[in-house]
Amino acid sequence: MYVPNDREEPGPSAAFEQEVRVHVLRYLDRSGHLAELERAGDRYKESALLLAGAGGGSPPSLTYTLRLDLAEMADVSGEACSLVLEQPLLAVQLFRDVVHCAVATLCRLPTLTPDQVQVVLRVSSLPAEAGLRTDGTRRPDPQRRRLLLLQQVAVAVTAPTKYTRSAVFRCPTLSCPGAAGVRAWGAAATRRRCRYCGLPADETPRTRDVGEQVLALMVRPDVLRAAAEPRVGLPVLVRLTDDLARPDTLQLGRRYDVVVLTACSGSPLEAWGVRPWQDGALRRVSRGLRSEPLPPAIQSLWVESSASSESPWAFAVSLAAQLSLGRYPAQALLHAKLGVLLSLCSQAGTPAAAGASRSSPTGAWLHASPLVLAQGGVCLLGCWDKWNRTPAGVSVIAALESGRAALESRDLAAMQLPEAGPSQPLQCAVWTYWAPSGGGGGKPADLLTLRTLLNTLGAPVLADSGSDEEMEAVCDHILFRAAREGGLPWGVLEEELSEFLALVNAQPVTLTEEATRLIQEYFVASRRVRPNCLPVTAVGTMAAMAEALARVSLRLEATWADVVLVVWMYELAFTVLFGPCLICPLPDICGLPFHAGNLTEQVDCRLNSMKIWLENFTKSVLLSSLRVQRDNNWS
Repeated sequence: MYVPNDREEPGPSAAFEQEVRVHVLRYLDRSGHLAELERAGDRYKESALLLAGAGGGSPPSLTYTLRLDLAEMADVSGEACSLVLEQPLLAVQLFRDVVHCAVATLCRLPTLTPDQVQVVLRVSSLPAEAGLRTDGTRRPDPQRRRLLLLQQVAVAVTAPTKYTRSAVFRCPTLSCPGAAGVRAWGAAATRRRCRYCGLPADETPRTRDVGEQVLALMVRPDVLRAAAEPRVGLPVLVRLTDDLARPDTLQLGRRYDVVVLTACSGSPLEAWGVRPWQDGALRRVSRGLRSEPLPPAIQSLWVESSASSESPWAFAVSLAAQLSLGRYPAQALLHAKLGVLLSLCSQAGTPAAAGASRSSPTGAWLHASPLVLAQGGVCLLGCWDKWNRTPAGVSVIAALESGRAALESRDLAAMQLPEAGPSQPLQCAVWTYWAPSGGGGGKPADLLTLRTLLNTLGAPVLADSGSDEEMEAVCDHILFRAAREGGLPWGVLEEELSEFLALVNAQPVTLTEEATRLIQEYFVASRRVRPNCLPVTAVGTMAAMAEALARVSLRLEATWADVVLVVWMYELAFTVLFGPCLICPLPDICGLPFHAGNLTEQVDCRLNSMKIWLENFTKSVLLSSLRVQRDNNWS
């Protein structure tokens, strides 16, 4: 465990610094950086010769980016590792001394001076311990700048701007050593003062070395979560330079581990390393390790459902019935509960790489929209009637149709600019609810809205069965729940369900050939019979729902059973919204309301009948289409 050194001691002695230089050299040799330094020195020698042949003045600068592995460095020297953490600016100076000596020796560059060399340290991550983490609001003593770990979500970023990395200055006093020209780095490159006599110095033309920088706003992840009371968090300003300023480094809406150099109040934190954050379950799966055990309540539910039934849908149905068990009985609104569960389990996979080109105007900020901030989760829109035909609703529809969420371009006063910003891949679920006016869906306006919702959102989920028996059961359940005092909480706790979702979303799932064939055949048959019901994008949505059901059932492959349940959900919704299919109506048992009792057995009976219906439906429609095509060919 890392223990910070809070003792007030004077600076390191010359003997200690020399010892650290020796350890740094050993680390560079062990990690293979010496070979890279030799190649970098050869490239520098070629550029210096070309500049001299062209009649250039001052020699070029050598900037070397050194990516540190603190665990490997700790094996070589614990003192050097602690120095990087607690006194990083001094560590950069010692690394520069070693790099200068190594390049001058390996590449035979006796004229290379330390002022011409700059080392950029990059630390990928730090241990997530309390002594090494910061939320950005803790401002330590500016005289003791150190490295800390910032784990937050990127919500805004500026367009890249140029900054001066180094420049060569000459003192006008000929007797001063600075008259020969000295290259100044960092903040010293803007002071225009001679480091020897302190007089104003002149910058040598065509010697300035410039780089790119961006500023990013980051917030705590808990600020973005839905809650009854709004959460307030102060954003943290982070400065990223050079290789960290590339567009593929930060993707808005994602959580990152950022190694930052602390600064005084009012100054942005300096990023020394950026790495996408991964939860424990996804990290274990990516490393090929066994996943963590399920929460106790989920384990008990799995054992109980497996022992009571051999149905492939038993565990998923039992888990869906646990949702909102404190408000609704297990059998009520099962269609909506299954839809919610499958949506929550369809957020698996590694987020796509950042592909947004930051071509916004100079000084503008790119802000993440709500669809971007909901990455890996759910964006709850609320009632669709409030969003329909509004600019926000139009942007949501455009994002769902294109699969990309646009970023908002704002100026320094937070006013949105008219120019359209870049976009990022849409990586969240979108939930909304809608009820037809007057309780019926026969009006042209309602049909148009319903068509829009199906074409954009994809999967309809019924939140009201319309059954009097079910509504009576809900009322009895609420009254019984209100009369129960001091009882244990019902169902799976929210914390355990969140832990389960994180575990299953980390597992990759593939579709079997049989499942893919069933989805394609159902899509073709349904589009021929009812072209206005099933949207064109239903194949991808059904495949994602089938994979989510397999993930919930703790399977690595989505089989025919997963497709059958998804088709049952679609057909039940279409029957309620558009009426029964005239060519091949659903079996009567599939539309019956559920009653209190063995819920898994009721679902198993319905889905077994649904399997037979699906085979007959696809065969009859596809065979009839083949006969019509054959007759047309003969005629």
